[in-house]
Amino acid sequence: MASLFDTTRNFSLYTIPVAWITCLAPHVYASQLAGKAFDNRQPRTLTAKLDSQQTLDAATKARIVRAEGAQQNGFENLGIFAAAVVAGNVAGLSNETLNYLSGGYVLSRMVYNYVYV
Repeated sequence: MASLFDTTRNFSLYTIPVAWITCLAPHVYASQLAGKAFDNRQPRTLTAKLDSQQTLDAATKARIVRAEGAQQNGFENLGIFAAAVVAGNVAGLSNETLNYLSGGYVLSRMVYNYVYV
């Protein structure tokens, strides 16, 4: 019986851009929640501006802050993950090991974003 995923091919390098998209997703969600409060010219000021916003309720403001925190946490970890994937490829680890570990990391980031936000 054939496996659902072909683990003999190396897909680990493809997980780096997938991890980047996973890190960016909470920010996109936060900007959608913020609506007009989000200023694309100064996106880093969103969490600072939330206190003065009267159109958003407290639960939405808290969700936006958590989403921005999840995005920052993801980008803080992305460099280490990318370096580990490249180092594993250079070291000659088996494709199966690289695929499972890199896929597990991306999956854990997705679960983290869902649970944290």
